[in-house]
Amino acid sequence: MKKRAEIYLPMRIMLMIKELHQRGYTSVYLYSGLSASGMHWRFEIGQLSNQQWPSSPSIIKGSLQNKGKTKWAVDNSTVDLLADGFESYYNDLLNPKGQTNDYTTVSYTHLTLPTICSV
Repeated sequence: MKKRAEIYLPMRIMLMIKELHQRGYTSVYLYSGLSASGMHWRFEIGQLSNQQWPSSPSIIKGSLQNKGKTKWAVDNSTVDLLADGFESYYNDLLNPKGQTNDYTTVSYTHLTLPTICSV
């Protein structure tokens, strides 16, 4: 039986955003890229503001490698645990579910992620 490849933390965070969209937090966005050295994945998670992103202030900005810890989830081994932790930890900063009419980001995320990795 072929062993399934590990899904690294940056990909789990991308999929966490998709999960949060499915839970109704459609204004949440992820803005990310590699550091100049290519050794770290940098990210910003925020919410649409006046139908625009990135917005200020963001919910969190960070830099990490394939493995590590997140501020919002003690156990980040699955997408669901990451999303649960994010929803709990940042509950006061999240817009109520469904508080945006702009589904461009949601549609792009949902169309792109399945082609990036099959989870």
